[in-house]
Amino acid sequence: MAKRVAIIGAGASGLCAAKYLVESTSYLPVIYDKRGEVGGLWSPSVLSDGTPSAAQMGGLRTNLSKWNCSFSDFYWGDNVKVFPTAAEVGEYLKRYKERFLPEGSVLWKLGQRVKMVEKVQNGKEILWSVTTNDGTKECYEALIMANGFFSRPYTPDIPGQRTFEGQVYHSSQLQQLVTKIRDGERSKKRKIVVVGGSLSAVEVVSELLFLNDETLEVQHISPRPFWVLPKQLPVDPSAASPTFLPLDLILYDANSTTPEDLSPERRKHLELSRLVDPKRFYTGDLSQVDDAPAWVVISDWYSRYLLDKRVELSHGRLSKIMGGGITIDTSEGGVIEISEVTDIVFATGYTPCPGISDILSTDLQEKLSFDPNDNFLPLVLLETQFSEAMLPAGAFIGMYKGPYFGIIENQARRIASWLAETDGQQLPMRSGNALGPKEVQSLRNERRTGVEGQWLFNYIAEMNRLATRTVQESMGIVDPIVPALYSNKPEHPDTTAQLVNLRQAIADEARYVPMAVWRAFHGRWKLYRSIISKNSFQPSGTMQGSASFTPRFFSEIIPKLCSITPDKLSEDTASTLAIPEVELLYSEEGAFSTQTSPPLQFNVYKNYVYRLDMTNETPVINTYFTSAEKNASDAKANGYFHDLQFRRNSEGRWVATGDHWCKPDTYIPEYEFWFDGVELRKWTLTYTVTGPKKDYVSRSTFTRM
Repeated sequence: MAKRVAIIGAGASGLCAAKYLVESTSYLPVIYDKRGEVGGLWSPSVLSDGTPSAAQMGGLRTNLSKWNCSFSDFYWGDNVKVFPTAAEVGEYLKRYKERFLPEGSVLWKLGQRVKMVEKVQNGKEILWSVTTNDGTKECYEALIMANGFFSRPYTPDIPGQRTFEGQVYHSSQLQQLVTKIRDGERSKKRKIVVVGGSLSAVEVVSELLFLNDETLEVQHISPRPFWVLPKQLPVDPSAASPTFLPLDLILYDANSTTPEDLSPERRKHLELSRLVDPKRFYTGDLSQVDDAPAWVVISDWYSRYLLDKRVELSHGRLSKIMGGGITIDTSEGGVIEISEVTDIVFATGYTPCPGISDILSTDLQEKLSFDPNDNFLPLVLLETQFSEAMLPAGAFIGMYKGPYFGIIENQARRIASWLAETDGQQLPMRSGNALGPKEVQSLRNERRTGVEGQWLFNYIAEMNRLATRTVQESMGIVDPIVPALYSNKPEHPDTTAQLVNLRQAIADEARYVPMAVWRAFHGRWKLYRSIISKNSFQPSGTMQGSASFTPRFFSEIIPKLCSITPDKLSEDTASTLAIPEVELLYSEEGAFSTQTSPPLQFNVYKNYVYRLDMTNETPVINTYFTSAEKNASDAKANGYFHDLQFRRNSEGRWVATGDHWCKPDTYIPEYEFWFDGVELRKWTLTYTVTGPKKDYVSRSTFTRM
């Protein structure tokens, strides 16, 4: 009879662990999960306590590209968005289960919440006992804890919080606040405080500002300065017209080098300052960093919101709440008082601790040096997986914050190999420079004295420690670390397909320029326009004014056909259209002067909507006409205008062209872009317009305000 291993958690870690156990051991995996379906954090189901998954959080997308959000031998497929949505990751994991865990290879106990895990003596044998909420108890020869770091939303206990007169949310509940503002309370003046210094905090700030509500005031409190990286980075930031790639393909380039005589943290700051301008993308003073950790957040929008003063950032800690006001103790030793606060959003992440304290026996918690107040290193483990206390045959997987899929896949292989070779009767040999219990305890002590690390492990080094790179060929202009390079089946068709797809993406230098341009449009611009007309009844002239691109939630579902308007869309047709989560509202205003005698002057106002279509692998920028509204911010997309098709011109500069026929006239737009790293410092838009009564060229020049 096969030995059985209990796996607690049916998310990415649990599924991957089961897959490698099925492939390389005689153990029968039995997988428990409190949700009724696989996927864990990526599952579309909501828990009975109301805790949502990532798949419920609006249009949430991964922060790393699909090549680092995949397993080495399971290809996403062709024409998949470069940054998948949370719901798409959930579907990917379902397909992974169907492919690698066929019926009979695993026993499923979905919808069963584990209440207790403990060791029990069975004669001379020590087994693992798993008890569920209904009182059912079963024993297993091995145990894998795969319930991860994201067990429960974490909200700190702030003095005076019970006196707060407004509403308190966790970032996982943000959609409740967004819906409340968007669907009924837009006219109510709100002052919202966002608390947190990591990725979810900048996502919350951006999503609130996507509401495009002028009555909304957003205050952000972060305990530390941080870098803001957009999702596309230039391969060569000094190039006048750079090639762009998803940020993880740049950050995790195996060929990157930095001076060895600097501390690890200084090296990180130096690497980041080469990629983006610290004055625009670092919220602190780079000359004062010393050995302070280089905290990184990922956002296409936050840095421009900060520069344009749409959000007020304070470095410090929320120390007190009193009625409708709050107190911030700043990092410089000062105090800031903010009154009339209507809402507080704690973007303070998740804690792994309930997944430990609510499940593991008290005896095990003590032997694992469990610290419920440490959200980074709650347990003292060998290589974040093993411990004497977990012998025999007990291990953890996924107790790691950072790029996830590659690490957990290698951890799963390690556990399977360990059980196959030793039945888990002794600790595995320590590999490379892996962290042992003493080093973990030392890191804990350092953190308690103020030294903090966002991700405690170097991703490239950790991947190389856990596994051997089996695919040695370089990917091209960069050589990014991705799970497929470490496949234990390098000839597997899915592994090959992933790497072919990656090489194609890297070689296609225009592929990610639309994403970089679309992001860089954001903000305010000085506008100068000249119109040269060959028709006497349509005078030439010039215009001076300003323009802006404002991110907001999409306004209307519009197909790319001028003849179809929203009222003519059938329900079936609408459901097949790609709906972008965010669009850019372009607004311009200025004074136009004709080149006539005497000259005529009049004011000009115009709006368009720009959207990034990510339906296929190569993103495309679409533009739309808008409805006429008294308030420009209320203008809605109501007719397709043109696409932007990117290429290099004869000077090597990025340009984009399109066309639009509006009976009986033809409009040919041509954009030209001047980059400064990840930012645009200037761009032009030239329309050549011809028709029975039109023959003119309009050239607009935009420079950053």
